[in-house]
Amino acid sequence: VTRQNRRMNGWKKLTVDELKRIEQKNIKKFGELTCCYCKTPFRKLLHITKVIQIEHLTPLNRGGQHTVRNLDFACIYCNSYKGTMKKSEFLSSDRFKESVKTVRRKIKERNA
Repeated sequence: VTRQNRRMNGWKKLTVDELKRIEQKNIKKFGELTCCYCKTPFRKLLHITKVIQIEHLTPLNRGGQHTVRNLDFACIYCNSYKGTMKKSEFLSSDRFKESVKTVRRKIKERNA
């Protein structure tokens, strides 16, 4: 997505305060910074990937907004498997099951 498209779709840079609010919301829900889909704590993923992605729970192209309420943290695997699905669609899909298997396999391989 180009910078111009982001502006046209209502994207804006997040402020530090907004990032902190997204982080606090995630930690309040899970107890520690965690992927909002596969529920894997990021501390378990740090040896696999250093990437934590901010995810639109309802994608912008599906009517979602670029707001704290519609944003959460996702691991790179879940975010890429999710594509343009809404959170509810993704969690009930085979792609979600594949993503969880991938995450678990990567953790197991790293710990072996």
